[in-house]
This record gives sequence, structure tokens and C-alpha cells, in this order.
Amino acid sequence: MFVKRCYYVIYENDSGVGNKSNPESVVVEGSDLLIISPSISQLQLGVEENYYHSYSSASENLDSSLLNLESHNLIVDRWGININSDDDKLISRIRRKFSLKIKKCLTKLFLKILNDKSIIVNSSMESTCSWYLVSHEILPIAIKSVEKIMKDQYEEIDKALSMVRVVDIYEYGVSSLHMVRVITNDEKNDLMERAKVSINKRLHGIINFTWRRLAKFPKRRIDRKYRNGISGINLSCKDKKYICSIRRKFSSRIRSRLCDKFNAMISDKHQFSDGSIIGVFTWSKVSKELFPIAKVEVKDILEDEIKELYSVISRARIVVNSETDRFISDDEKFTVLTDLKRIVDRSLMCLCSKSFGEVLSSLGGNFSDSVASVVSDDVGAVYGGVKGGDFRINFYFEDDVSIFRVKKKFYAEIKRCIINKFTEIVCEGRVDLLPWVKVSTKLLPIIKKEIYPIMERKRVEIGSILSKSRASFCKLGGDSIIRRLTYKERCMSLSDIMRKSYRYLLSNFGRLWSTVIDSKKYSDESGVCNFIECISDEDE
Repeated sequence: MFVKRCYYVIYENDSGVGNKSNPESVVVEGSDLLIISPSISQLQLGVEENYYHSYSSASENLDSSLLNLESHNLIVDRWGININSDDDKLISRIRRKFSLKIKKCLTKLFLKILNDKSIIVNSSMESTCSWYLVSHEILPIAIKSVEKIMKDQYEEIDKALSMVRVVDIYEYGVSSLHMVRVITNDEKNDLMERAKVSINKRLHGIINFTWRRLAKFPKRRIDRKYRNGISGINLSCKDKKYICSIRRKFSSRIRSRLCDKFNAMISDKHQFSDGSIIGVFTWSKVSKELFPIAKVEVKDILEDEIKELYSVISRARIVVNSETDRFISDDEKFTVLTDLKRIVDRSLMCLCSKSFGEVLSSLGGNFSDSVASVVSDDVGAVYGGVKGGDFRINFYFEDDVSIFRVKKKFYAEIKRCIINKFTEIVCEGRVDLLPWVKVSTKLLPIIKKEIYPIMERKRVEIGSILSKSRASFCKLGGDSIIRRLTYKERCMSLSDIMRKSYRYLLSNFGRLWSTVIDSKKYSDESGVCNFIECISDEDE
């Protein structure tokens, strides 16, 4: 039986979407539009309704959150385009399903490794099972063990992406037009690439977490113990001085090179691959685009630094006791050099941040020459800022720093509040020392109630800053333009900041709970009377 494809497009204005008796809608002929209004799906549509039901059971009542701006922001941030929220949830369920399979597979593998110690070849590793000491050996084995699961996951996600629906939103003055269509091949390929990047990043986190959970060696304690860069290997004082001297010398060279590079990029109004232009923003706003450029710029300096460090390590001596020392072994050379490489890589991000801040401080006055009270029509995109519905806001540098400081201050307060509450709950024995996934249902309402007053104070303080904040733009010619935020932009910015704050906190509840229960277990095993001190020491 031939069914004519007849679709509905919904117009939304200030009074909302049309009601059942008089829906504001038009009928459109086409091959790729679907009904998106729940109210219209309840009408007697005849043949059109039959096709509507035949497409997908989920299409009968599309989630009204498609019309919700915050949901739209979350989905666009994740996928780059606004896909149907039901499809987004379906892909998330697929990923969760395969994540559980991966964890189960890795648990079996790591238990086998920990039981027979077949993979742990260094004597210093046998007593600690530190992830930093064994990751170079375990990571390739772990990735290989889950190849089949990863392949199945990619295939299932690829099938799901073929049925994804895209929601296009068009603004017409005070009204907006929402149209749902099937995904194109190019869009599907782009979503698949995004999914693979996210899945691979998540895989490394799962491997790390699973190993630490089974090895029962808290990550925070590892960081604190080995942050001096010698992984528990006691080098002679002379060798340590040589290493520090080399680090200082090359850090100075790197900083000078980075300042010159950033200075030139800002002066030339460097344009990134996505068409955005570098502006006067905090490092956190531009680090995603600038850090890869900085790494390439100083690659030769980093290579020279590693060579000099290796020359010192290769002839270093290990202190056995106050009277005896010995030559370093090959295994110890490898361990020390690996740890030093990790420290060099980590410090590069810090050097980039400081160098960029110095450049902005030295050039700050040069960016006020083209300040205007209004924005002209040829304003182009500027990298960084807070994304809104169909616009992006780039805060002026000083305002951006003020908002960042407030967020940092309140996060520290919330973190202390959560840890204190978790500690109180553990001490009173109200909850067993189980993983977060098993106790979250009981603890989440308690924690949300605990942090609500702090979040409200944060909302008020950020709102006060936003009322005086300015938006910074770059014209296509390269001039910088600054103006006050509009009322709509202030509301959108505040909503976006608070939404991301809640999302960040939710993602960290589990980590903070793990810190508390790990410290409790450690204090029980080591005989420490007050495990609250362990938490404070760990979480510095």
C-alpha cells in the first residue's frame, strides 16, 4: 500500500506552540521531515498518522526537551549538531552497556595479573602496584583484551546513528521554526568520529580506574608520593641538583619561545581551523586550540631537554644508606626517565598558561584602541566564551577572570562541604563502604540538599558580576569591540554557568566518595586513629 509522506512543521512564538484546537502549523511535502509536536500527534491525522507511527515508536511523542534550550546546549556541545534527545539517550545507553562489559573483562584480566605478578617486573612495582609504574606495560595489554568489545560497540553505535534525527532551529524575529529531519551521511560520519574519540578517551579512564580499584592503591596517595619525579628511587643530591638545573634552564627557553609565539599570534589576529579568531581571553578559554600549537613550537626544546636529562640519569648514583651508594640499574633508569618525561609534559601546560598570561598583561592596553559601545554587523566569531542558543558570548578578559575566581572559590567550599558530609556519614555507619554506583541513590538527595544554599549564593554572586560584565568581539578586519551584556545574554550566561557547575559537581561526587572510603580503609589497615587527617592529606 502506498502511503503519502505528509509532515508537520511547528512554529513557536511568544505565546508558545499552538494548541490542539488551533495549532500553528503548516503541512510540508518532503522526504526527510518528521512531526515534532506532541500536540499534533494527538490529532486525528488519518493517513499521515499511519506513516508517523510506522517510522518509529519513539516518534509518537518526541521529548518536549527538544524545545528546551539547556537540553539543546548539552546535545550540541556533545555532538556538534542538535540531534533528537531520544536518540542521544539511546546512544548513551549503548555506551553504558558496553562500558559494563569492558569493566567486567578488565577485572578478570587485572585479577589474573595481580595474582601471579607476571606483568610486574620491577621490584619497586611489586610492593605498590602503582598505575604510573605499570601503565606502560598494562595499558597495551588491556586495550588488546577489549578489542572485540570495542568493535561490537562501534558497530552498534553506527547502526543507531543511521536512524538519528536532526532538529534544525530557525529564528524569525520573536518566533522560531523547529524542523526534524533524518541525518545525512556526512553528519553521520562526523558523529561517528566524535563518538570514537569520546569512547577511546573513556576507555583509558576505565582502565585506570579498574586497576586502581583492584590494586587498592589510592591515586591521590600515588601522586603525593611520586610527585618529586624519582618514583621512590633515591638519587644522590648531586644528581638531583643537575636535574633541577636542567629543568630550570629549559623552562626559561620554553617560556621565552612561547611568549614570542603567543605575542605574534595575537598581533596577527591568528585564525583557528574553525574560523574563530584569537582574542584577549583567559588561558582556559583558548587552551584547547593553543596547546597543540605550543607543543609543536617547543618540540625541539623538549627533545633537547630529555637528551640532557638522560645523560645525567645514565651516570647517576643511587643512595643505599648514609654511607653507601651504587650505580643506577637499567630498570631504574627507565623508571626515572619515564617519570621525568611525565613531569616535563605536565609542566608544559603550566608554562603555556603563565606565558599566555604574561603576553596578555603586556599587550592589554593595545586592545582597548578599537573599543566601541555597539557591535557592527561584520563581527566575526571569537574563540572561547559561553555558548547560548544560537549565539556565543565571549566575556571581556577581566570579567572572565572574575567569574573564574568566583567559581573556583565556591567549588572549594562545596568540595569541603561534601567531604565533611561524607565523612560524617561514614563515621556514623549510616552507609556501607561500597562503590559510589551502589550508594548514590541514597546519598545524592542528602548531598544536593547540603550544597543547595552554597549554589544559591554562587548564583547571586555570579549574577552580580554578569550585571556589570562586557562582551568582547572581533570584527572580521581584526579590530576588538567591547560592549555591555544584554539582559538576554546575562540570563543565558548565568543559566549556562550554573548548569555546567551542577554537571561538573555530579561527575565528581563519585571521586570524592572514593577519596573518603579509600582513606577510611587505609586508616583501618594502617592503624591511624583519625582518618579525617588522611583525607585532608590526600586531597591537598
